[in-house]
Amino acid sequence: MRDEKPIFRATLLAGVTVTFLLSGCSHAQPPAPAPAVPAESKTESSLASFIGEDLRTLNKEQKAELQSLLATTLSQEELADHPLNPQPWAVWRYSPGPEQNGFILFRGQHLFVIPGNSSATVHFFDRSGKLLNTVAFATGWRINIESATMRTDEALRGQLIEVRSGPAINGGDVCRQMYGVIGNRLALLWLEDSTGTLVPNTYFATNLTIGPFPPKRTAAEWEQALASTQPMLVLEALTWLGGYHLRDVNEGPGGAASEDLETAKLVAEFRQRSSVRKRIAELVQSKEQRTQHAAKLAIASFEPRR
Repeated sequence: MRDEKPIFRATLLAGVTVTFLLSGCSHAQPPAPAPAVPAESKTESSLASFIGEDLRTLNKEQKAELQSLLATTLSQEELADHPLNPQPWAVWRYSPGPEQNGFILFRGQHLFVIPGNSSATVHFFDRSGKLLNTVAFATGWRINIESATMRTDEALRGQLIEVRSGPAINGGDVCRQMYGVIGNRLALLWLEDSTGTLVPNTYFATNLTIGPFPPKRTAAEWEQALASTQPMLVLEALTWLGGYHLRDVNEGPGGAASEDLETAKLVAEFRQRSSVRKRIAELVQSKEQRTQHAAKLAIASFEPRR
């Protein structure tokens, strides 16, 4: 493993300003609180006007308008025009649940120095522009990202974000990164090389890991994800299981950029479960081609890789 330090820097969420309304000296009873306004009846955020635009090509006035809009929820530090800061690339509409809709802002950061990594930050907003969640993640060590698009996938029953990327000097062959929108979070579903073949993610060295880390789960919860009726949860579990994890769980972590020992032991134990192997064997027969390929990659991870 190369002794190279990651430059990926997670962004920080902005604080929320609270406004207090001071009452006068009247002895009258305060008015009853207004009933909650259904999410869909709230005024739609002006983010809607930027849907379909390549935010990297906005003119000066448009950039100022977007900056002013985002400044109500994101910090000035996050929005600073700096090479180490992800810059706005796109705004998309998304549906986190039945009869709900909101916006996703994708911000990308090109590979700036070598050795180093590119990165992305995804912000989730509700219909009115309220910030719901922020996910910051690396998009490849010695790998540069080129574009990001969003679409709905009927077979996977949800929305996907596709990030196109390419290797820089001595970078890995990762040309397509597929992320699923699950509620108000993002899940890495699979990675492809230049031939369209699925390739494992690397987890044993965190500076080489692509995409957000999956939620903290127990072995039983990972089994539930594999057995889920939600295709994206199944793909997320297969990609995590089929990745390169720390093999020798007896030596301990190999440094600050090493996978933590607890996770490595969980993976090792999980791979040995007969119920897990049976389930993955079933998924190899899936009619959904991407799930089938991911299951084959997971089976390959059961044997030591050279």
